[in-house]
Amino acid sequence: TNNGTTAGSVGASVAVNDITQTISATATDTSISAANVSATADNSAVINALTIAGSASVSTGGNALGGAGSGSGNFVVSTTTAGVLNPSGSRNLIATGDIKIEATDSSEIDADAGTGALSVSTNGGNMGAVAIGAAAADNEITKTTTAALQNVNASGANVDVTASSTGTISAFTLGISGSLNTSNGPLSLAGAGSGSGNYITSTTTASIDPSTVNATGDVTVSAIDSATITATA
Repeated sequence: TNNGTTAGSVGASVAVNDITQTISATATDTSISAANVSATADNSAVINALTIAGSASVSTGGNALGGAGSGSGNFVVSTTTAGVLNPSGSRNLIATGDIKIEATDSSEIDADAGTGALSVSTNGGNMGAVAIGAAAADNEITKTTTAALQNVNASGANVDVTASSTGTISAFTLGISGSLNTSNGPLSLAGAGSGSGNYITSTTTASIDPSTVNATGDVTVSAIDSATITATA
C-alpha cells in the first residue's frame, strides 16, 4: 500500500529442468549359448514442474502498477537400446528356450504454470491502475528407442524383438490479472496471457539385420510409438 505517487509490485517464478540419459542393455561381439536369452532396457524419465507467481499493489495517492510472470523450460533427451549386436562379424546366438530383446521408453513431462496480478488505485495518478500477468511453458522430449539383433546366427523357441515408445507431455498454463481505479483517474487496465510450446520427436526401431534366425515357435519384430500431448492454456 502506498500513499505517494506510485505503488508497484513484481512477482516471478522460473524453473529449468533437463534430463539427458542413455540406457543400454546389449551384448556386443560375443557368442551366446543359454536356456533363455533376454536383453531389456527400460527408460522412464519423468519431469514434474510447478511454477507460481503473484503480485499485488494498492495506492491511495497515485498510480498502482503490478506485474507477475511464471514459466518453465523442461527438456528430456534419451537413448534406449537393447540388443545382441555384432558389428565385427557374425556370431552364434543359441537358446533352447526363448530369445527376447525389449527396449521401452516412457518419458514424461508434466508442467503447470500459474500467475496472478492485481492493482488497485483509489486516488488515481497519471496512469491509474495497471496489472499484467503471464504464464508460459516450453516442453520438449527427444528420444531414440532401439531393439535389435545384428549379425547373429540365432536359434531358439520364440524370438521376440520389440521397441516401444510412449512419450507424454501434459501442460497447464494460466494467467490472471485484475485492476481497479476508484477515482476519476485516466486508466484501469488489466492484461493476462498464457501459453505453452510442446514438442515430441521420437524414433522407434525394431530390427533383425543382417541375421539368420531359426525358430521352432514364433518370430516377432514389433515397433510401437505412441506420443500424447495435452495442453491447456
